[in-house]
Amino acid sequence: MAKLTGNLGFTGTLGNISAYKSRNSEGTIVRTKGGPSGKKVKHDPAFENTRRNNHEFGGASSAAKALRDGLSIVKHISAGSVGHINKFTRALADLDSVSAWGKRAVRFSETRQYLEGFNLNKNLLLSSILRQPVDGHIDRSTGNAKLQLPALVTAINFKVPGQYKLYRFVVMLAVIPDFEHSLPAEPYYKPVKPVTYPTEVCTTHWYAAKEQVNIQEFNLQLKNYSGLPDCHSLVLALGIEFGEPLSNRLVQTIAKTGALQVIAAA
Repeated sequence: MAKLTGNLGFTGTLGNISAYKSRNSEGTIVRTKGGPSGKKVKHDPAFENTRRNNHEFGGASSAAKALRDGLSIVKHISAGSVGHINKFTRALADLDSVSAWGKRAVRFSETRQYLEGFNLNKNLLLSSILRQPVDGHIDRSTGNAKLQLPALVTAINFKVPGQYKLYRFVVMLAVIPDFEHSLPAEPYYKPVKPVTYPTEVCTTHWYAAKEQVNIQEFNLQLKNYSGLPDCHSLVLALGIEFGEPLSNRLVQTIAKTGALQVIAAA
């Protein structure tokens, strides 16, 4: 596979060559057609290792989707970063030293320390905007989470990138399940147990880019909480969205911008 960075005004198929663009990559990606058939990859003993890798890639993708779905209220922030999130969950699967290759699980419950600090948008990190640690805590026994935002002063501990005029913060408390290899039939990976609690969300007002903001505290509680199995993890995340004013009362959120970081996991 090759990548063109010049101004090639062509995408599609030309003979044995395909050219296409991807949101996860700059330039035009060029590749040739060919390779083994799907039937051969699925059944030929020579492709056993390929099948193992494909199974684990599918499991990592399912786990990444669960993470994105849990934080879907700001899914526009992670637009274009699907590959980045898949790469993260694929690395978590590599930490499974018990399961056989091709069946390794993505157990967020055993890797929560790696969830903390993870940014869903690889192109814009929350720490590049909010230059001060955020205090967040989860009480797993009660399904409650607390987060405190520091006072924000432009050019000291806070800076809105680019020319965005408005911003607001979004705080989320989500439940994310572990994913393990299931029966030898598609889909090969499923959540160990289904999630029964919807994500809790708090949002701030829209603020002007250079407006000074006082300390803010957030208290999130999962509704009708009665506990969680060990294979479920609570994730507390903080995101920032940017907006464009449409009128004195209406603000349009700008897609494919913003940042989101996992603050705590329990």
